[in-house]
Amino acid sequence: MEFLVPLIETVLWVIFAVWLIRRIFGRKPGRQARPPKVESQPPAPMKTLHRDPACGTYVAEDISHRLEEEGKVLHFCSEECRMRYIARQRHSARA
Repeated sequence: MEFLVPLIETVLWVIFAVWLIRRIFGRKPGRQARPPKVESQPPAPMKTLHRDPACGTYVAEDISHRLEEEGKVLHFCSEECRMRYIARQRHSARA
């Protein structure tokens, strides 16, 4: 019976050592960790982008500076591009 206590103590130390080594060096090769749970969410609706006729930048409709011309709505990235487009149109109309 005396040999049983050192045997159990040795087994417990081996179990602790294996646990510690796995914690330090990660999982064994071939074993993959479970992927994290990701809650399924519907994708965000895509915004329509319009090309700025003055500089060529694409801009979302909800933040664009608009100009209605001949029944068509033009979208600009900034007030500066909008004014540049208007000036260019007036200049070409004079020529």
